[in-house]
Amino acid sequence: MIKIGKIWCFKYFFDDKEIFSDLLEYYNREKYRFEKYGTILKSSIDYEDKGKDRIFIMKDTIYVEDAIEAGAEKVV
Repeated sequence: MIKIGKIWCFKYFFDDKEIFSDLLEYYNREKYRFEKYGTILKSSIDYEDKGKDRIFIMKDTIYVEDAIEAGAEKVV
C-alpha cells in the first residue's frame, strides 16, 4: 500500500481474468483504479466488517437512500 495525497492505494495482480471481469463494472479506467463504495464510506460515521459484509452507520436517512441507490442493502 502507498499513500498518494489523501488516498491510500494498493496494487493487486489479477491472475484470473474471470475475477477481473466480475469486478470490471467497478473499474474506473480514467483513474486506473477500482471504486465501489467510496461515496458510501464518505457519508458514513463508522463501519464494521462482519464476515463478507461491510456494515456502514450513516449520518442521516438521506445518505441511507443514496447508499441504496449505489447498491447497498438497508439493514435494520
